Amino acid sequence: MSVYDDNYDLFEKELASIEVDYPQLHYRMVEDKIVLEGEIQFNLTCKTVNETIEDSYLVQIGFPSDYPNSSPEVREIGGRIPTNFHQNGKVLCLDVPSQVHMIFRENPSILHFIRELLEPYLYAHSYWQKYNGKMPFGQRSHYGEGILEHYSEYFGVEDKEAVMDFLELLVKRGYKQSIPCPCGSKKKIKKCHSKKFLNIYNNVPVEIIRYELVQARKTKYGMK
Repeated sequence: MSVYDDNYDLFEKELASIEVDYPQLHYRMVEDKIVLEGEIQFNLTCKTVNETIEDSYLVQIGFPSDYPNSSPEVREIGGRIPTNFHQNGKVLCLDVPSQVHMIFRENPSILHFIRELLEPYLYAHSYWQKYNGKMPFGQRSHYGEGILEHYSEYFGVEDKEAVMDFLELLVKRGYKQSIPCPCGSKKKIKKCHSKKFLNIYNNVPVEIIRYELVQARKTKYGMK
């Protein structure tokens, strides 16, 4: 019935830690799925802008069927966050999907997820709201363009078609050390972007990369 039927001890341990650090979050069943729902209060300082913000939001955190192999999804249920602020439908876009996965898998627990992904997102919205649309960490575009911008920064390449070539290769699972690097340097990948490429290749499920590739193709930079 739940994501924790096979590991109830893990579920109990996570709930106990949530009760200590986030006492206003409570779990309940929604359509036979476990969700955490309630208020998250935070007091965070961003070193980039040297600003401390104390705020709170009403959220609903849902768990995928393969949790903790995959990260939770979050909806803001208090009506504060507008649909034009980094959401996909009603699900909060905490970062590009591959980055969310990698950060979550560093310590796959709900506490780590809240502290390292959800709270920074909520801080960014509070700052954005306070300063009339200014972002504390810089701002990425939405959807496919944001994905392309992320990988452009990650691989250090400006050519969006080269970024698409990296994504295509990641999806095809066709890595060989002797192939030309997609960045266009004319070097073999093993002497160029191998380390960064393999970091994604080995740590992000191909389903996530395929989704990112599809989204990237929908942008004006992408291909049909």
